[in-house]
Amino acid sequence: PPPSQRQPERRSKLAAGASVTFSGKPFHIKQPLGKGSFGEVWGAWAPDGSTVAIKEIPCRSEKDLVRVVAEGQLLKVVREQLLATEEGPQLLERVPVLVASDVETLALSEWRVRLVMSEIPGRQLEEVLESRRQAEKLRRTITAPERRHRLGEACRCAGELIVQLAPILEAFSAKVYHRDVTPRNIQVSGLETGELKFGLVDFGLAVSAEAWRAQRGSSDLGGDGRYWPSSAWFAFGHGMRELARHPRMQQEYHTCLDVHSLGLSAVRCFVELLPNLDLADDLAADPQVAEVMPKLREVRTAWSRYWADARRFWQPIFDAFRGAGDFD
Repeated sequence: PPPSQRQPERRSKLAAGASVTFSGKPFHIKQPLGKGSFGEVWGAWAPDGSTVAIKEIPCRSEKDLVRVVAEGQLLKVVREQLLATEEGPQLLERVPVLVASDVETLALSEWRVRLVMSEIPGRQLEEVLESRRQAEKLRRTITAPERRHRLGEACRCAGELIVQLAPILEAFSAKVYHRDVTPRNIQVSGLETGELKFGLVDFGLAVSAEAWRAQRGSSDLGGDGRYWPSSAWFAFGHGMRELARHPRMQQEYHTCLDVHSLGLSAVRCFVELLPNLDLADDLAADPQVAEVMPKLREVRTAWSRYWADARRFWQPIFDAFRGAGDFD
């Protein structure tokens, strides 16, 4: 029957130590991993001993239910697109693969959807950058070798972020747009060893690329505005009809949201992992490094200005929608 006519059901709550069954498969809950775009995410053991992530999303309208169920369907499309490439198996290690799903009816017009996906190991890149920022506040001295290490690390992280995730976006962009490629949805591991591995998670805002390009639902802006291109800000401020009068901006809006946000994420990663350039006299003493120091400072200054403006513009919008309000 249609969702509005289904009778309420009750299933086990997700909690550490609980055992739940989805699609006939038992899963043992470990601990909460965090929050996605629209719900909590739990870590669990699968029957084969692998680790999975279980995303639980409440739905209070059929529109919400359709959107959440579509996330699972789009994950299947992403898998198909990645497997069609030569590096398919390796690329699949960097995005969630749908393992099982479940829709629970709580009441009339109220549901709870659970998506079971492969877990992408590592730490949230946003968490890594924030912890580094807090550590820098407390730092009073830094050795010359550590400064050099930090400069190399910043270059490697920014470079590997693009090298590893750009092919993934390219592989599925013909069918799916993620729309939220930011450090909050990027996992990173190997920081300690230097063997960096990045992954992209949370497809909660993902849409069909074909529908998006055809402008079906493309007025539904989402994600973190600090990583929007100018075309997205223009669409937000003036509407889709006015955007259509600017073909190049419209093309950017319909095709480049993910690429733009990945690029900004890489720039932020590079700048925030740099050592304190104002105190880096020992770096400047190295002729090769001294040559690029003025450019590094220019990049840092430009990014600081951009980030301050982006945060100032975005914060009141974020606060309005976080409180289920409207922005006028």
